[in-house]
Amino acid sequence: MVTKDSQYAIETFSLTKIFPDWWGRAKVIAVDNLNLRIEHNEIYGLLGPNGSGKTTTLKMLLNLLYPTKGRALVLGGLSSETEISAKIGYLPEDSYLYKYLSARETLDFYGRIFGLPGRVRKDR
Repeated sequence: MVTKDSQYAIETFSLTKIFPDWWGRAKVIAVDNLNLRIEHNEIYGLLGPNGSGKTTTLKMLLNLLYPTKGRALVLGGLSSETEISAKIGYLPEDSYLYKYLSARETLDFYGRIFGLPGRVRKDR
């Protein structure tokens, strides 16, 4: 684990993501050797056209996609660590709602995933 006293909120080292084709050959280089440092309390925007790797970069930072090469630190550690991921909020572009659940059931479902006690889920 990296020290939590890290100077940067986000830091990437040669972060790369290559999506393979059906046969496993390199097909699309979505992110290519990204070296990035974002300091704590800094406002930073990822701008670019569709297909330029913005969402892929975010998903690698959140450990939702694994990099082909390189690594990323968030809040001084890996986002796969519970201590780090508990401090991160992410609202994806596409929602992951189940059509067969009501709004109340959906909130209860996600509350259970995050370990909220029944009384807390009901109150909220």
